[in-house]
Amino acid sequence: MDWVRGSAIGRGSSSVIHLAFHCRSYPAPTIHAVKSAPLSSASLLHREEAIPHKRSPI
Repeated sequence: MDWVRGSAIGRGSSSVIHLAFHCRSYPAPTIHAVKSAPLSSASLLHREEAIPHKRSPI
């Protein structure tokens, strides 16, 4: 595994946002925000991911 999940920084009705650290980046670990949800809520994340792709360019 190249990354480690850190502490929770946000919480919604069906998901949690955690800090994540990419361990193998040089010279220092890069920090990301990672959204995760239980498998039972995975379809909500898929729909959420598709929304920006459906928007028309400004």
